[in-house]
This record gives sequence, structure tokens and C-alpha cells, in this order.
Amino acid sequence: MWAQGAGFAVLPCPLGDANKRLKRFDLNEAPPGRDVWLAYHRDLKRVARLRALLDETISALGEG
Repeated sequence: MWAQGAGFAVLPCPLGDANKRLKRFDLNEAPPGRDVWLAYHRDLKRVARLRALLDETISALGEG
């Protein structure tokens, strides 16, 4: 609904900024926190593609 102009949504900035139909509002306070969990099988621990995905995700979410 928010993408059609019918409300508000709390989105990560990279996601919201990528959609030109959305407008950013400054509410003069920090947005609510949200935990993000990434899980993968232990056998994939040393796979370079997975490490690249994890590094990029952490960087994009601003916790790296």
C-alpha cells in the first residue's frame, strides 16, 4: 500500500532511495531498530560467494 501512496513504511535507506515513487520523511528521531539474522549451512562457511554476499549485506545495512 505504501508504494501506491497509502501510508508510511520504515525501510532501509538503500531500498527506499531506489524507489523514485517514495518520499523520505525526517521524523527528527532515530528509526526503530530491527534485528536481521542471516543463516547458512556450516558447510558453506568457506565459500567465497557466500562471504561476498554476507559482506555486501552487512555493508548495505550499515553495520559494517
